[in-house]
Amino acid sequence: MSNHDFQLTYSIPETIDGSSAIARDKLRNLQDWQTVEEIDTTLIGQLPLHGIVIEKRKQAEREVKKIIQELLKQSRRHSPLTVHASLMVCGLGEHIRFDIKA
Repeated sequence: MSNHDFQLTYSIPETIDGSSAIARDKLRNLQDWQTVEEIDTTLIGQLPLHGIVIEKRKQAEREVKKIIQELLKQSRRHSPLTVHASLMVCGLGEHIRFDIKA
């Protein structure tokens, strides 16, 4: 298993009750991921992945979804949220596009 650098960009549509702002704030403060200075909705970090490229791409998407879904479950909110994401992982080809609903 080796660590792969990643860059995640995301968008969370506005909600009436402010849940989207709270979610964005929580994402910016994830312990193992860092924000890119002056770019609020871009995070960087490393993911431990193994296998061939196609397996690593699936693992990367699953891991990011799991972390964000858990974070959103822990936040107090009233509105359902959708996170639109684009994930680039070093050495794994083009970006991985997905949505996370919570």
